[in-house]
Amino acid sequence: MSESKDKDSSAITGAVGGGDVEKNTIATDIVVTKYKMAGEMVNRVLQQVLDKCVAGASIIDICEFGDNQINEETKKVFKKEKEIKKGIAFPTCVSVNNCVCHYSPLKSDPIVTLKDGDMVKVDLGAHIDGYMALAAHTIVIGATMENRIKGRQADALLAAYYGSEVALRLVQPGNENIAVTDAVQKVSDTFKCKPISGMLSHQTKQYQMDGGKTIIQNPTDIQRKEHEKCEFLVHEVYAIDVLITTGDGKTREMDSKTTIYRKTDENYQLKMKASRVLFSDIDKKFANMPFTLRALDNEQKARMGVVECVKHKLLEPYSVLYDKDNEMIAQFKFTVLLMPSGSHKITGLSFDPSICESEYSIEDESLKTILAKEGHAKMELKELLERQSLAIRLAKQAGEIIKKASGNMILPDEKCSFADLVTESDKAVEKMVFDEIKKQYPDDKFIGEESANETDEWSDDPTWIIDPIDGTTNFVHNFPFCCISIGFTYKRQPCLGVIYHPHLDHLYTAIKGHGAKLTKSNGEIIDIHVRPCPSLSQALVVAELGSQRDEAKRECVFKNLESIGWASHGIRSLGSAALNICSVASGQMDAFFEFGPYIWDICAGVVIATEAGGHVCDTTGGQLDLQGRRFIFASNEKLAKEIATKLVVQLDLKK
Repeated sequence: MSESKDKDSSAITGAVGGGDVEKNTIATDIVVTKYKMAGEMVNRVLQQVLDKCVAGASIIDICEFGDNQINEETKKVFKKEKEIKKGIAFPTCVSVNNCVCHYSPLKSDPIVTLKDGDMVKVDLGAHIDGYMALAAHTIVIGATMENRIKGRQADALLAAYYGSEVALRLVQPGNENIAVTDAVQKVSDTFKCKPISGMLSHQTKQYQMDGGKTIIQNPTDIQRKEHEKCEFLVHEVYAIDVLITTGDGKTREMDSKTTIYRKTDENYQLKMKASRVLFSDIDKKFANMPFTLRALDNEQKARMGVVECVKHKLLEPYSVLYDKDNEMIAQFKFTVLLMPSGSHKITGLSFDPSICESEYSIEDESLKTILAKEGHAKMELKELLERQSLAIRLAKQAGEIIKKASGNMILPDEKCSFADLVTESDKAVEKMVFDEIKKQYPDDKFIGEESANETDEWSDDPTWIIDPIDGTTNFVHNFPFCCISIGFTYKRQPCLGVIYHPHLDHLYTAIKGHGAKLTKSNGEIIDIHVRPCPSLSQALVVAELGSQRDEAKRECVFKNLESIGWASHGIRSLGSAALNICSVASGQMDAFFEFGPYIWDICAGVVIATEAGGHVCDTTGGQLDLQGRRFIFASNEKLAKEIATKLVVQLDLKK
């Protein structure tokens, strides 16, 4: 994001190595692929950088790490196409507390370290062939579900988060930019905060950070009058940047030196040799992309040469901006592709607003209506029904394999412990399902339990997530309580679930938004629903020991079993996460909690349980992270929250 200026002298109208820019749009499949590849890299690196943001960490070390990771990631793709440039689209910035943006120090700068309670904004970007994926995210050092963010930090963070969510839903073909400006302002007002005044979100194009159209934040009366209104169109790309402060919204420069610049299209014959050498180096290495002086060979000479380049507008500086001391600023940035099917958000990490405690909340009905809309393109029901039909057929085929092989005590392999087993049947079922899916949907991604280390990471792409035999220990011992679980996600949202219990010939199915069903062995199809359960004292709860057998897991399991067991009607343990979830969805059980399962254990079940009217959350009561390896499935939110308060030991297994 940049500040609004009277004249945009830095707009880039040319391209580098890409031919006619106007033709190189997301109307072309290869361009979409490049955007998505860059987006996946950015999301991966952004999470890695956030993981480095801990008390005592040096900001320069974090920034260098982020830049190195982007460079390493982009090196892995299009290796043969030497003409395709790729790399950093925006250097890693770590801006803390009242620092608004662009803090990316040099080695010669004083060392600054993070401390507990700091509000940290990480901003970075990558490009492939000039197609840019940009993202930013905000965290508070030391914050957890047990140590929530409070006060004005929470207000700013929630305002920025909901502001970005509103923006995502409004940046759609046919809408106008001013609607986004006004909605973000209304969200900010709700939390008694202000958007950073005059800052811009930009349309982007190949090698063009400022691609033409813009969205302005918190404009002055003059800026609102002069800012050009525009309509969003299909096949446009936007980097949406929401920056919210607890202060007055006005920014200022302080003592921090500018370290990030970008080459403009201005022409001038530089006088100083140092300036000419520097500018030539910049042109070769970075083209039109923003860069940090840290990336140049000689930092001291770079500082000398940059002065003349900036003076004559050959370089645009990204000044380090601040609000007043003690104010807090939060930021969320994402890149969105406006496709005919809807908006495709390709960057940006998930955020759980329940980690914040604020006295304010969204009450405005117009904002509630906007937030209730889907924030991304949905897959058509016809496509989901076709995939469901395939999943059911494959589940039935897998069921035959499972029934025939159940109890044949061929010594299984051990994955992580003597209790974590994998059989040849697991592998055979997974291969059969994988091969059949690839025949019909060659472009879909696949994550299977037995090949998880060999497959693509979970992304926005259509992805099948499969546990070939859930309840392998039961299967090995011929205890007839195991199943195949087939889940499907799009835009990282579970939208289809099929779970088949071959020994009972029970088939559980659900498509998001269309209810959950059980097909019995006699062919009868019934809608399934959770049963009412007003409190834990009246609940029958299912829980598992799990396959992980270290001391920390032992303490977690048994202390929590004792706490929940004494507070509930009773505890049951059946040995299959997927079937446990189905027992809650069909009203046989009231709740299920566990620490340890993976995404393939629960993906299909999430759709079935929620479509049956159940509530799914993290073991703290917060938003479920499908890869968080801990969860509560309950018949209602009140019961889930009660269980969360009774879990006396929390275990962080997402590593």
